[in-house]
Amino acid sequence: MTDSGQQRHYAILFADITGSTALYERLGDVAAQAHIGLRLDKIASIVATHAGKVIKTIGDEIMCSFEDPAAALRASREIHEVMDRQTDAGGQRLSARIGAHYGPAILKDNDLFGDAVNVAARVAGLAKGQQTLTTAQTVGALKPVDQGMIRLLSQAPVKGKSEALVLHEVIWRQENLTVLSTSRTQTSGGASERIVLSYQGRIVAVDGKAGSPFTFGRDDSCHLQIKTTLASRQHGKIEHRMGKFVYVDHSANGSYINLPEISNLYLHREEIPLFGAGTLCCGEKIKDGNEHLIHFSCE
Repeated sequence: MTDSGQQRHYAILFADITGSTALYERLGDVAAQAHIGLRLDKIASIVATHAGKVIKTIGDEIMCSFEDPAAALRASREIHEVMDRQTDAGGQRLSARIGAHYGPAILKDNDLFGDAVNVAARVAGLAKGQQTLTTAQTVGALKPVDQGMIRLLSQAPVKGKSEALVLHEVIWRQENLTVLSTSRTQTSGGASERIVLSYQGRIVAVDGKAGSPFTFGRDDSCHLQIKTTLASRQHGKIEHRMGKFVYVDHSANGSYINLPEISNLYLHREEIPLFGAGTLCCGEKIKDGNEHLIHFSCE
């Protein structure tokens, strides 16, 4: 990773060691700091094995970056697994709370700057010990084979953000992965091969095997023309990637989307996997009575 000063996408991970306050009280500053230092060194080693880079440490917290978001999440799982097997001098296990976000940042003077860094730090602050949280943007950048370690968790308001973040949890215990895999098979029926869209009485079925993106917007060259001035001429598209439908927004005003357990998620030149049944709206929040709502169902 070169220090270019240019903006590009990184997976940014913050890991904060929990339980350190009690450790300092019980062992004293010198001994506790030594134990924390060993944990941070082990985390740095794990990060390196997953092709990541340590940016800096801040007290009991470590900030890392990865080129590949899947590598960042795999590293987080290994961090939890290793820390769960280790104890301090008093026989107590320390744990880590981890937050990860994939987005644009600027690398300068061996440090990263930008909104993506702030989001990753805030997501880490929402995590509990032995937990990794990540964002919909991170999940949207994963290949389907890597999404098996993820489960949708909730929405959370975040300071400095007008819209709530959609949070996902990274599952790292093997028994939880097994339960999650079984649950998904039962509820989703596996990969989606068709998505059905309806808009103003028109129903369109899009076959994932078609290969080409399905476009919609104000321009009459789109597959689905949206007749509102809030929609861009080429507002967004739906792509089929390895068994999943993905919505990609590239509009001026952004899009709002409802998914199961998610309401009015705002996307602006971002993408997100689609699942179940939901609603899209171009340029304005989803509300009853709006004649420009696009309803969809993944099958």
